[in-house]
Order: sequence, then structure tokens, then C-alpha cells
Amino acid sequence: MTVLIFPFCRGSSIREFKVRISSVFNFLATYPDMTVDPSRVSNVSLSGLAPGEAYSVSVSAVGPSSLEGPASKVRLSTRGGALPTPNIIEAKLTSKSRTAVHLVWATPEGNADASEEGNNWEYGIFHGASMDEVRERKNKVKMISGGARSATVDLLNACQSYTFVVAVAGPSDGSFGRPSEPKTVFTKYSPGAPPKDLRAVVSGSNMTVTWSASCPEVDEPIAYLLEVEDEETMEVSTVKVAETTSPRLSHFVDNVHYGARYSVKVRTAAPGASSAGPVRVSGPPIPSPRGLTHHIAHREENDSDSDSVEQLIYWHKDKPSELPPYLSRAGYSYRLIFSENPDLSVPSVFDAPAPPFDVSAVVEAGAVLPGRLYYVAVALVDGDGYASAPSDPVALETALPAGDVVVSRTSVAAILIPILVLLALLGAGLAYYVRKNRRLTRSFQALTSRYSAASGAAILNQGDLEEVDDSPIIRGFADDEPLVVT
Repeated sequence: MTVLIFPFCRGSSIREFKVRISSVFNFLATYPDMTVDPSRVSNVSLSGLAPGEAYSVSVSAVGPSSLEGPASKVRLSTRGGALPTPNIIEAKLTSKSRTAVHLVWATPEGNADASEEGNNWEYGIFHGASMDEVRERKNKVKMISGGARSATVDLLNACQSYTFVVAVAGPSDGSFGRPSEPKTVFTKYSPGAPPKDLRAVVSGSNMTVTWSASCPEVDEPIAYLLEVEDEETMEVSTVKVAETTSPRLSHFVDNVHYGARYSVKVRTAAPGASSAGPVRVSGPPIPSPRGLTHHIAHREENDSDSDSVEQLIYWHKDKPSELPPYLSRAGYSYRLIFSENPDLSVPSVFDAPAPPFDVSAVVEAGAVLPGRLYYVAVALVDGDGYASAPSDPVALETALPAGDVVVSRTSVAAILIPILVLLALLGAGLAYYVRKNRRLTRSFQALTSRYSAASGAAILNQGDLEEVDDSPIIRGFADDEPLVVT
């Protein structure tokens, strides 16, 4: 593993550093950008670099407002011998498929690949319709391990030119040695190749699907299978298009449902054929409800002196003439969407036949929490379960049950802090008084020292509670001691 240390200068106004690494001569050697926190580290280790390669490292500072300053660049070279560069010696279509290319490559003699380690090299095969696609890695990289020097790339489009390069995999994920010289192969017509230019357009209740054959010229008549999946019901309908040699084809699908979303794919009827797509298209939209409003009303309870809060959501109910004609036959209802997020994510959904919708009912049922801020939207749902897009959400705070009191965090703090301060002062005053009153202290010590856990009581003598002050001690005279009076 190659490790390089790059020192940084600390700065109080620098939030982070951006480190970017690129190879000077190898476009396949790509590395992710790095973010460094200058308050924690003063250097960064660059690992996973290929040996014997030249790299360009740029470092730029990012300020508090996310503004990135000019980059400071340095060019460096790693030690060791460079990874071997493969040489593609054969690139041709396979005998079984005219859309599969078989590659054979070799590595130069006299380098690391000729050693025992070289027998375990891992190779990456890159391909694309152009060299730009190869550089951008638009197609999945095919990895070959175990020292093998041949591979087959299949499932290619027919009648299309492809460019291939092979490179040795580097020490880190995504890094490779220098690529081989590119090889170009032109695929031919194949019955199982996927069609091209698949498109789907909806107009009213009809859908038009168009596509092209895999090649401009089709050698023999071939049928196609068109699959249309309803993403709401997960039902798939398959239509077989009659055999043809036409390079451009189309098919009409009727009875497209309002509010539905479809996934369209097409393939030839040949066994094992590859599909083109999917392409996704939506049916005509169901009109979204409008005029969503929130109203609060107070209603008196018959068996109590208090009143309760009634929360109602209203919206404009379209007339039959304002809705698609099929809704008058299929019927429709509404769907209320409650979410604590403005984007209506993680919603709670409720059905309603018509406006208004009583929020208090779902709060009392426990489906929506009281005293919370919710964003509410409504959608129209037809009799088959297809829904319109939600209306613009409105914000509402659900009411609390009667008798509940809302105490904000600031109010709780305003009450608790003075109480705690008062208790602390009382405790300090009591401790000061006990310390100054010696008799009370000694009495308390005597009480605690003679407490019996077995009996649950303390036995005290009269002498234990006698007051002892600071007066001098007066002693009597002995019988044999003379009394002297002056």
C-alpha cells in the first residue's frame, strides 16, 4: 500500500479541506474526493495509489459559509514498478451470438505479470459506444479475476460499434492501471437483441408505444412482445405484435386509466431475447382537490359545564361537470393525509366520503396525537383505487382533550428553577445553623451513634443531652490540701 502524507496549515476560519486526487496519465485511475476536518487532524494519508504512477493532488479550504477557496496543487509520483499494461490481441464476435464480443489479451514479458504474483492479477474490461463512454464508465465494468486473460462481453446492442479497453485492477476499489490500446468491434443483427428507441406517449385514454428494430435492416420477419405493467395494481398485460421486417414499429394501447402509472417494455419473440426499457408513463391525471381549509368550533357538552373543541377540515367538492366523466360511473371518495413533515413523508391516511372531515374523531380514537402540529392534504380516490396527486398541505395543531393543560418548556423552566434555588438556599441555611449550634450538633451525633437498627430506636442518657459550654472547669479542693487566703 502506498501512503503519502500531505501537511495542512491550521486556520480558525477554515471549516474543512477538500482533497482531490487524479492520475496524470491514466484516465481509469479515479479516486473519491476527501474531506478533512482541520480541528482534528493536521495531515491526511493517501492510500490505494498505484505504484510507479504520477498523480496530481489539489487541496482547497472551505470557509464557514461553504465557500471554497482556490486550490493548491502538487504533483507527485509513487514508488515501485508500474502495473502492467495489457495488450488486446483478439476482439471478435462469438460464434453463438452476433451481439457478444470475445476478448483475449496478454501482458508484456519481463514485468510483474510474468512472476507468480502476476498469475493472480484482476482485470477490468471497459466498453462503450465511443471512447467518451469508456472514460465516463457508462457501462458496468466487467471484472475478471484469477489471472485469466480472456472474457466475453454479451447483451450488447445489435448493429452498433463498441470500443473495448482492458486494465489491471489497482490496490483500491475503482483504481486501475493504464488501459490497453482500444479495440473496436461492430455487432451484427441478432433476433434476440433488444429493440431501440422505445417510447410511450399518452393522449386521453390511449397510449402510443413506438420502437425501432435492433438493426436498420432486419434479415427475417420477427414478432415482438409488448409488456405493459400497471404499477398500482401490479397487473401485467402482454400483447404480441405480428411478425414483420419493418425497422420502425408502433402499437396502440386503449383504456388507459386516469391516475395510473405504467411501466412499458418490449422484446422480440425469440427465445431468451433481451428487453428494451422499461419506460414509465402516467395516465391522465385525476384532478386534485382544492380549497383546503381548517376550521375550529366550540361545542357545549350537555352533561357538563365545559365545552369541547371541534376541528373540521373543508375542501371544495367539484361538481360532476368539473370531473372526468368516468368518475360519475365509477364513484369516488377522498383520502386525508396527515404528516408531521411538510413533505408529507411518513403519513397517516384516513378515508372520507365527502367534506368536512372531523379531526377530533381521529384524535379521540388515538390515530392522531393531540397537541401536535400536522401538515394535512387531501387526494381524490376513484372507485378502482387510483388517486390524484395530494392537494397543497395546510398546517394545523390538533386540539387537546378537555381538562388538559399545555405547559411549554420555557414555562416549566421558569417554575422549576426558582424552586430549586429556594431549596438550595434553605439547605445551605440549615447546614450553617447546625454547624454554629454545637449542642444541636452533639445531640444529633449522639442520636445517630446510639441508633439501633434492630429495635428502630435510639437509647439516650441524660448526660448525653446535657449542655456543654465553653465555661472554665472548676475543681474542688482535696482534704489534705491547705487553703491559703491572702
